Amino acid sequence: MIIPSRFTMAALILVFGLPGCSNDIYRSQSESLQIHALKFQSFLHREQVDAAMHENHAIELIGLQLKSGRLPGSDTLKPADLERQTRLLDAVREQSAINWVALAQYFSSRQQYGAARALYQRVILSYAKGGDRLYAEYAKQALTDMDILVMGHGAQDVPVSPALSALQDNRHP
Repeated sequence: MIIPSRFTMAALILVFGLPGCSNDIYRSQSESLQIHALKFQSFLHREQVDAAMHENHAIELIGLQLKSGRLPGSDTLKPADLERQTRLLDAVREQSAINWVALAQYFSSRQQYGAARALYQRVILSYAKGGDRLYAEYAKQALTDMDILVMGHGAQDVPVSPALSALQDNRHP
């Protein structure tokens, strides 16, 4: 487990420690996004939830800096960079949504339904508009499924109505 942290530190040194090698701010922020995403997965895999959340907050900070135009090393936005900025912002938002869903799934799988519910709600509120609404729709369905599971734990002998099936919503008897 020491090897991944050494690799991560080496990657961080390459990205941030060599300022003269590249002044392409979008490439360096994209690399930073990838590093934070890998660290998130590593921490979640090792069940270091607080550290994983910290990494996802770092990803969200990249997005906030993009939106506010305060990326480190960028003074003015050139028209040619607008497309690259949009792509990077989309990647940041998607990675953040994926991470919040993964964290909610982590809590749900450990029957920590309150934490899972809060994270799914966060995804619904944060990603209900735009191209990321797929994650909000997934979170809504996951909340519904989690409610069914929680009800099932409390009333194991109560039959579940077939109307609860998402496949039968549009089917008429």
